[in-house]
Amino acid sequence: MSAILSSLASRANSHLLKHYDADSAIVPVIEFPKSGGTWFAKMLAAYLDLPFIDRNIGPLVIPSVIRTHWEPHPGYSKAVYVVRDGRDTLVSLFHHRARSARNDRRVATYYKRSLGFDLDEEKIQEQFTSFLQLELDKGKFGSQVSWATHSSKAREICSHSNDSVLMKYEDIRSNPEKALCKTVEKLFEIEFDAARAAAVIELFKSGNNLKQRVNAEKTFFRSGRTGDWKSVVDADCASLINMHLGDELLASGYISSRDWQKEVAP
Repeated sequence: MSAILSSLASRANSHLLKHYDADSAIVPVIEFPKSGGTWFAKMLAAYLDLPFIDRNIGPLVIPSVIRTHWEPHPGYSKAVYVVRDGRDTLVSLFHHRARSARNDRRVATYYKRSLGFDLDEEKIQEQFTSFLQLELDKGKFGSQVSWATHSSKAREICSHSNDSVLMKYEDIRSNPEKALCKTVEKLFEIEFDAARAAAVIELFKSGNNLKQRVNAEKTFFRSGRTGDWKSVVDADCASLINMHLGDELLASGYISSRDWQKEVAP
């Protein structure tokens, strides 16, 4: 029942922000699942001194920063789109689904029926190809569209809008101050406070505040490393990824050519 109510609330919030709240003080941080949006949304909320609201609660009634997996749409005002290398995203998604399956019967049942086995983080090397085939064909539990579609739409919207900003997770991780500055100055037209940003970044710095909660939220947070896919993706996986995500990986600058898969171990 809670999942149904959460879904209804998410749809209601999405509709309201798209069609009725152009001047709203609600800031949506929109990502494909496992793209680092929660981390950046919490930093942004702290910097703006607004409540952080996860997507899994009721209708929005106060100024806030909300992290969502909504499909990108030009109707959202003051929207932040966080994108991440699709290869890392899918590896992180496998770990997240495997952990979720331990606590959520719906997730466990779906993958057991679809794949014929239980997802197991310790068996990612042997299970990842089958997981990819399923997710790339008909993903579930997270986003209404594929990573490629989500990323492409986000890029398109932000290239034509002064009311949206596109942030790469990799850029946020390498220079969070610059990411906050770009977001604040573009969306809110206020002077950037570097000292305030530094305090926020220290609070939420990878390896500090975030990892202190890992044991309490094991189904959600992992390391957030970039390039993690290299230890998991084999030639078969690379071929699948190239087929489904290659065009968008290229367009978004994550690869310079489709030849990247030739460097993957058989």
